[in-house]
Amino acid sequence: MQNIQNEQNMQNIQNEQNMQNIRNEQNMQNIRNEQNMQNIQNEQNMQNIQNEQNMQNIQNEQNMQNIQNEQNMRKIQNEQNMQNIQNMQNLSRVQRPQSHI
Repeated sequence: MQNIQNEQNMQNIQNEQNMQNIRNEQNMQNIRNEQNMQNIQNEQNMQNIQNEQNMQNIQNEQNMQNIQNEQNMRKIQNEQNMQNIQNMQNLSRVQRPQSHI
């Protein structure tokens, strides 16, 4: 009878160890899963930051292009204005002698 009790005790100990091993493995798996999820989140955050930076770079480039375009348009307008003034002065010089005829 004692042998049977000892065998049962040993089996109970073995079962408990097995259960503990299973719990340990589950805990480890949970930790790995959590780490993987955190890694994924970190990667997504980094990608979001990169995307935001890219969008900002594009916006900056567009702003710079807009400024350049505006400057070019002003330069053209100024040149046209100067040409118009020159044309008006030339017309005035041409018309003055004719008015004396």
